[in-house]
This record gives sequence, structure tokens and C-alpha cells, in this order.
Amino acid sequence: MSEQEQNKKLNQHSRQIADLQQRVKALELNIEPKGWISKAFEANEKEFAEINQRLASLEIEVRNGFAQMGGKLDTILNHLTGINDLPEE
Repeated sequence: MSEQEQNKKLNQHSRQIADLQQRVKALELNIEPKGWISKAFEANEKEFAEINQRLASLEIEVRNGFAQMGGKLDTILNHLTGINDLPEE
């Protein structure tokens, strides 16, 4: 192999190594804790936490609504059946 061919091969390998280094650097920037992938996961976690908080709040409202409805139904049933009007003796 001539010196010119060897230099050509070396230059080709140098360019490939530089390209690989750039690709690895890009991957590291995307995957590292402050990279865009990590930021996307953090945003999803925050959104899920907000959704869970809203669901918990909604669950409390539904339970309170059912409790109020149950109390009203008891009042209506007592009135309709006359249970409260039973003689005490």
C-alpha cells in the first residue's frame, strides 16, 4: 500500500472517529439528567401527579355526594314508611 493510500485511509478513519464522537456526544446530551429525554419524563411525572391529585379530589367529592344522597334517601324513606311515627309504647 502506498503512502498516499495509507494517508487516505487514515483520514477516512479520522473522519469516522470524529463522526462517532459527535454521535456519542449527542446521545449523552439527550440521555443525561438534564437532557431533553429526562425533561420529557419529568414533565410526564408532573402531569401524572396533577392528574392523580385531581382524581383524588374528585373521589372525595363523589363520596361526599353519595353520603349526602344517602342521608336524603333515609329521610325520604323514613317519611314514606312512617318509621318515625311508630308508637313508642
